[in-house]
Amino acid sequence: MKPSEELTIRLIESINKVRDCENRPFNLAISGGNSPVNLFNLWSGKYKDEIDWTNLRIFWVDERCVPHNSPESNYGIAKTLLLDKVPVNPDNVFPIDGEKDPLKEALRYENQFFKYVEKGKGFDMVILGIGDDGHTSSIFPGQTELLKTERIYLESVNPYTNQRRVALTANGILRANDIAFYLSGDQKRSVMEKISTEKIITLYPSAYIIKKSKNAFIFWDKHQSI
Repeated sequence: MKPSEELTIRLIESINKVRDCENRPFNLAISGGNSPVNLFNLWSGKYKDEIDWTNLRIFWVDERCVPHNSPESNYGIAKTLLLDKVPVNPDNVFPIDGEKDPLKEALRYENQFFKYVEKGKGFDMVILGIGDDGHTSSIFPGQTELLKTERIYLESVNPYTNQRRVALTANGILRANDIAFYLSGDQKRSVMEKISTEKIITLYPSAYIIKKSKNAFIFWDKHQSI
């Protein structure tokens, strides 16, 4: 079984456990970029009827400051590949508004987080990717404020393009009950070697999360896509 399917089964079991034991929806935060495409295809295809969409709230880890109809929008990609194909309740889908000022939008989205997540806790599951430079969420190398702040969401800036973003902070990630890194493709080998051997954990944000967390797991489809 591929890691993408292992992660999907873990998600299904976790949704059902929260539903049966706590009688509430499952709070899931998903990422953008290319990594989740394999997952979206699985969730809208092979496992569509096994996921309890009625007991799932979907949030975003991060978003670029672009309109939802932009090809760069994390929400837009998820809508096309997943949300339009599954019976999720639209009222349980919470996109980040990329057209608003990211400072104000980060605060609004953080307040929304506290509306649905019990005080002192975090998302039930956060699914993250890892960039070739070791970034995760939209926390890039050198952005120590996003690693150290008590805030849940903050503005971020892509240092290569100066594009503004809204990002789930390290504090927001580390609060999660389950932290899953999903990677696709053999090209991730180089960055995985870097973050696994680096001793200065703040150098690579993904390494910081992995080493600070007791509940982070890596699911890596090394060779094949769905």
